[in-house]
Amino acid sequence: MFGQSTAITSRTGTGSTGLITVSGSTVDITNPTSSKTIVISLLGITAAGTYALNAGSNSVLAYAVGSGSTGIAYVTGNCTGATGSVTVTSLSTTKIEGTFSFIGKNELCTVTKSITAGTFRGIFN
Repeated sequence: MFGQSTAITSRTGTGSTGLITVSGSTVDITNPTSSKTIVISLLGITAAGTYALNAGSNSVLAYAVGSGSTGIAYVTGNCTGATGSVTVTSLSTTKIEGTFSFIGKNELCTVTKSITAGTFRGIFN
């Protein structure tokens, strides 16, 4: 797939109410209505470490695929069995880096999507 990609990293708040969001998207330039997006939202993360993502956690990982007027999103936050982990290997006032994997489920909790060996690096604006 040839496309155009974009990524955004943001940080708001501090301590247990601080939110770090890392997102990346790509659009197929041969089919501009076809896109893929991944979003990692980490609440209260203040140090490097491995963090579980599931229906009981405050952090969420989501993956969305769209084509035309239809799309589907898979998330870790809504369904039993939707789970994942984020390992933050570096976190400072200027950047975040790490790895992730997850098994997300659609909004009806009937379809799963697995992602393994994902990596991210974001610079805070």
